Amino acid sequence: MTMKVKNIIFVCIMAFFACLLPLSDEVFAADTVVTLSCVDENVKIPDMKWNIYRVGERIDGQIVLTGDFKRYSVDLRDLSAENLRSSATVLEGYAMAFQYTPIVSGVTDENGDVSFRGLEKGVYLASGKRVQRGNYSYRPSPVIIEIADSSEQTVFPKFYRTSVFSASDVAYEVKKVWIDNDDAYEMRPVDITVDLYRDGEFVETVILSEENDWEYSWVSNDPLASWNVVERKIPRKYVVSIEFNSKQYLIKNTYNPDISIDWDDDQITTSTTTTTTQTPDVGGDDDSDTTTTATTQTTNDKDNSTDTQTTSTEIVSNNTDVSSSSTEESGSSGSTTSSSTTTTVTTSVSGGGNNSGGGSLPQTGQLWWPVIPLSLGGVIFIFMGIKLKPKKENNETI
Repeated sequence: MTMKVKNIIFVCIMAFFACLLPLSDEVFAADTVVTLSCVDENVKIPDMKWNIYRVGERIDGQIVLTGDFKRYSVDLRDLSAENLRSSATVLEGYAMAFQYTPIVSGVTDENGDVSFRGLEKGVYLASGKRVQRGNYSYRPSPVIIEIADSSEQTVFPKFYRTSVFSASDVAYEVKKVWIDNDDAYEMRPVDITVDLYRDGEFVETVILSEENDWEYSWVSNDPLASWNVVERKIPRKYVVSIEFNSKQYLIKNTYNPDISIDWDDDQITTSTTTTTTQTPDVGGDDDSDTTTTATTQTTNDKDNSTDTQTTSTEIVSNNTDVSSSSTEESGSSGSTTSSSTTTTVTTSVSGGGNNSGGGSLPQTGQLWWPVIPLSLGGVIFIFMGIKLKPKKENNETI
């Protein structure tokens, strides 16, 4: 057997073993298909938008949060349906409040199905938007999905159905429940802060404490609105979950000594800017209207997110306000004199994330899978050069 034939056989053998190497995540992801089937009591729900967020991965047999969600005290070690559903509600609230960018989005077709392909191994949050179908409004429950192998899986989300003919006013309640053996470890804070969102827009901030029995109620004049509650800071060594039954939000804080996330460690920059503006009185008096605006910004070091709280106070001086009215036809005029003081306070809170979604790809935009065969090919050519070099030198000697 000649040397040339031996080299060809060697190259074929190396190519065969290269095919046996494990596939990269991108090659694996090409075979994955996740389908959300949106059907409620045999009613197919089309035109429902779903956002997919990558929230974690399985490490050493346990699911841990990663990326934008790694700083949240949510425990996914309990894989029961109840815990996954309540944990998904918490993560959906943070994704909405901090405006995280989903890695992919899709809309259900006429059969109520939407499929997502090419997702890598990991744990994902699927969050859907409320839609109206006939005489009912359908709000989907968020879902946590784990992709562990290159297969197809179908998920059936739960829905909350509301009649469009419901009464105009709907009462809601948020309540805090502590699961810590009656504060045996004395780790409870004196109060907690909860933000309320309606259809993704911030509405107000409420404080829950023993003074109000750790609960708060409000009334919405829109029966079709979707509400979310977000606990702003989770106490140290506590994990949070939220149970929702369409009218009540039950926030559970469970003591867990293995959890030590401190939200305060993440907030490294806090600045307050106060601006005072005086507007001269149109009546020519010395008194003037004064508007004071205070803006507080807290920047997160990990994800560069910024919470902004703006408070504007408008004070109309306690002076004599004179308004006049005249009637041209009669040629007469009259005036009204009153003394008034008006104070208006407006507060708004907004959160912003780094808007980075999904898994990490090379900055060049290229995929990782070509790296393995290209590297292997380089090794093969180097080896072939080494094998052929002695033969070439022998020929030159002859």
